[in-house]
Amino acid sequence: MKDEKRVGTGIVWTIYTLAMAFAVYGFLALQVQIYRESGQYYCMLDCMHKLAAPWDFGLFYLPVTSGYILMNRKAYQYAGFVIRYHRIEEAWKAAFRELAVRSGLCSGIYSIISCLFSWLSTYEVTNWETENSIFGQVNGGIYEGSPAVVILAFFIFNFIKTFLAVLFLVLLEIWCKGLIQGYLVLGTIMVVEWCSEDVGIFLNLFCIKYGNFKFPWTVWLLIGGGSLLILGAYLTGRNVWKDKEFYE
Repeated sequence: MKDEKRVGTGIVWTIYTLAMAFAVYGFLALQVQIYRESGQYYCMLDCMHKLAAPWDFGLFYLPVTSGYILMNRKAYQYAGFVIRYHRIEEAWKAAFRELAVRSGLCSGIYSIISCLFSWLSTYEVTNWETENSIFGQVNGGIYEGSPAVVILAFFIFNFIKTFLAVLFLVLLEIWCKGLIQGYLVLGTIMVVEWCSEDVGIFLNLFCIKYGNFKFPWTVWLLIGGGSLLILGAYLTGRNVWKDKEFYE
């Protein structure tokens, strides 16, 4: 039985990875074509920047990933789950850890695929140190930091957005007795940020957009802010679970 479960899990993860690869390839191929037709001098970081935007990240990755992560959420709603951990607080910690691990795996897969395909699209990691780069044209200056910082921020931001979205959906399901309301809120935010890149509510906020690297401290401030939001979601969830109804 355990071997069958492992095989089933492996198949699901394989399908998920292939779906992400197919989606990233499609989005990136379209963007690279736009870059080439417009004669823009682009690099790997520019491609990653586009894959972190609301219309790519939010349109396919986030709905599919949150749905996959929360596929087994019903297990948290049974009294046996709490009995297993003896206390409601311990049960919430266990659920929080499991959601964090799943969010980390999914965002990691997406980030690795995005980095790989972005690099294959240009073979030039960065040109942000030149004034004729897209970064230089947008910010009116060059990027003096390391491209490794941008890549690291890409991984961290993807995890923060994934985990916060999942936690938001879990908590809102308890309050509203359904996931539809949560997806409607996330969808509204995505549309607003899609229409204006300058609006940073969620997807545009925790993102490797050019403005976030204009000053070296901005990206670390955002990572710190995202970490505090995760902590706030954890504390909120702990209080909410004390009043949560569990089923036999």
